[in-house]
Amino acid sequence: MLTTAENGPFAKAMLVDLAGRLVPGWTLTEPDEDLLGRVVYCSPQGASGAHPGGGPPQQAREVQAEVSAWLEFVRAQRGADLAVIELFEQIALQLTNHFLLIVEHDESVVGSRTVLKYSYDEAPPEPLTRRVPASLKLEPTDFGFSESWHFEVEAPEGLVLKRLELTEYDLNGDVLAAGRDEGASSETVGHLAHRPAHRLTSAVVTIDLAPDAPGVPRFALFGVLLTTVAVWVALVARAFPGLLVAPTTVAPSPAASILLAGPALLLSWISRAPEHTMVARLLRRTRRTMMVSALVLLVMAALTAVPVVRWVGCVAWLLVGIAQTWVAFDVVQEYRDIVSESPPTVVTTRGGAA
Repeated sequence: MLTTAENGPFAKAMLVDLAGRLVPGWTLTEPDEDLLGRVVYCSPQGASGAHPGGGPPQQAREVQAEVSAWLEFVRAQRGADLAVIELFEQIALQLTNHFLLIVEHDESVVGSRTVLKYSYDEAPPEPLTRRVPASLKLEPTDFGFSESWHFEVEAPEGLVLKRLELTEYDLNGDVLAAGRDEGASSETVGHLAHRPAHRLTSAVVTIDLAPDAPGVPRFALFGVLLTTVAVWVALVARAFPGLLVAPTTVAPSPAASILLAGPALLLSWISRAPEHTMVARLLRRTRRTMMVSALVLLVMAALTAVPVVRWVGCVAWLLVGIAQTWVAFDVVQEYRDIVSESPPTVVTTRGGAA
């Protein structure tokens, strides 16, 4: 990326070259070139600073008004190309708030169409839904200025792409067109290509992400269900002495040690290496169920190893059973949501999501 002092001359030279083609035989005057220089060096917020040509930069609104007035004069000239003037006006007005992206190319690609890809860091948007798949919404800036618009999404490791959809809106917020990547289901990379209907249209991209089912969700499902079976076997054994386990007054110490192996295994999965922010968000519910199951096994180990009074034991075992049963239902429902092909219920409008 070039600094303002380095980028400015290139942007001004581009505008001067384009302006010379607005009218056949047109010759730009010094005030005309000075106006185009102010387009490049104006400040969107009116910030103070040195202008390479001298003096502080003008605010973008003032320069935009001057450009529009100047182009009205140009349109009145004989032989003026109105289509080129309209395109020039859009480019000039955009440069009052943006900079010119300059990329050095090999001479072998000069004269041929080249696709340039660049990326920038951006905080991931907040999901519109609390359940999975999580629905995200992005609004591309300056969507209508593109001849064709390409959008590519690569899901972080541990997530899969369930849906990638684009909806185009006009100035009134009415839907003009919609497109989606039909091959995005259960894939890690999705791609959309769309041609804007007009330079003033806008778009909203909807992305549905879900945890990869064979990973942590499946481990959590089997781990929680096995823990639930163990809890209910223990509850039946406590409620009906002699039915499953021979009556004994002292619990063997290895029993508590075996129960402690479950929390150690579950907690080892919870405390894995740091991951992508979006992965952490979408696995929050899964990890919560695993933590509750680990806590249940710890309480069971404590109740087995430590003799407590009867009423405390009864209340504790009842709470253990209720907590683990709730976790089992929750993890099954979440796993069904993850493997489901139907998108989450989200009503999207031009103003946001409801």
